[in-house]
Amino acid sequence: MPLRKAYKFRCIILWQRQVAGEKTRYHPFQVMARKAAMLKLGGKWDASLSLWTANLQWSESLPDPGGELAESLLEAGWLWFKKGDYQKALELYGRGEACCKKMNDGARLNSFWSAMGTVHLNRGEYDQARDFFDQSLEISRRSGNSEELARSLNNQAMLHWDKGDYQECLRLHRQTRELYIKSGNEVKLAQLLGNMALAYWGVYDFSSARQLLNEGLALAKKTGDIQTYAMTTGNLAGIMIQEGDFEPASELINIRLEYAARFGDNKNRCVALGQLAQIEYLNGDYRKAELGYLRALEAAETLGLKYYKGYFLTMLTETAWALKDIQNAGRYLGQASELVKLVNVAELKFNVRKLRARLAGQAQGGRELQEMLDQGGWDPAQQADLHYESYLLTGSAGEREKALQLYREILQKAPLHEYQQRVKELSK
Repeated sequence: MPLRKAYKFRCIILWQRQVAGEKTRYHPFQVMARKAAMLKLGGKWDASLSLWTANLQWSESLPDPGGELAESLLEAGWLWFKKGDYQKALELYGRGEACCKKMNDGARLNSFWSAMGTVHLNRGEYDQARDFFDQSLEISRRSGNSEELARSLNNQAMLHWDKGDYQECLRLHRQTRELYIKSGNEVKLAQLLGNMALAYWGVYDFSSARQLLNEGLALAKKTGDIQTYAMTTGNLAGIMIQEGDFEPASELINIRLEYAARFGDNKNRCVALGQLAQIEYLNGDYRKAELGYLRALEAAETLGLKYYKGYFLTMLTETAWALKDIQNAGRYLGQASELVKLVNVAELKFNVRKLRARLAGQAQGGRELQEMLDQGGWDPAQQADLHYESYLLTGSAGEREKALQLYREILQKAPLHEYQQRVKELSK
């Protein structure tokens, strides 16, 4: 069934369920809430936000606003979050948190804590995110509600993903998947499969990642969840980029951009711009890559996405280095170094430290790389990169052989285009 038809069919089913039985008399809030939910599912976020804003104003006019006000704040906050206005989302969520505490409504409070944690996670504010997620998990375990527990476990999994602890991330995701399968929530299951795919991606199991993404795409089509379909399409493009399939990846990224423009999904647009820049970089067109990463960086700065800002700055450092523009390479790296102090992500810290060694030159950089190797605890790809950087700085045949061996071992698991190129370079 085409995606648009699936969406319309799901809307009809949802509406029929709401008016079934005794045909409850809907007051305007309920009617607008149901319509807004359907518009949200179909990616018509501006129209949905307009209805929730009207509901919010109506709820505030009540003598004793309660559940209606909390629901309006939660839904409007989500839409502002997806549109990239994190401050507005936190403002609405904060009001909702206070409202739920006043009503002593633990279930709704759980939803607000989960939502607030998600905003902080996207902004790279991991301590704040963890605090909210931990509170949410505690309530979920006490409530016995499987949907709430699944959401809380997924939140915890994403914290582990950002730390690079992919095995723990997958363990939590598997628990979450069982809960969603048991509850029959196919919309949430499709979203979860995309998250699980990213964790398999992190351990270079591209076959499992592809399988999960294709399952997620099928579910998103079935349920009419256009936003999840667009995000999953973008993730599938990411694997294609890593494998060097640039043309089909570009087609999928353009689909992602089209949906992002339709929804007003500025974060998805930011990520897609970074993907297009990555293709130019891997193709060796460094000037185009630089312009692409600058566009992506501007989008990340506008949204306050610290992780993506840091990532784009490290890639701009790489691009400037490839262009032999040492001055700009140092400038970009300086900005990334300042940012990494605010973002506790192991991947970013590693890349900044590695690049700092490269720019420091043979003597100082060589010592820094050796300290990193002696420190240990790196995954195989990071270890290979350190030996590769050391070889470039020192010309050591031993470092070349160690890098070559590790890259070959990684390529047995996943056909990474960049590492294939490095194997060719090191084999000469």
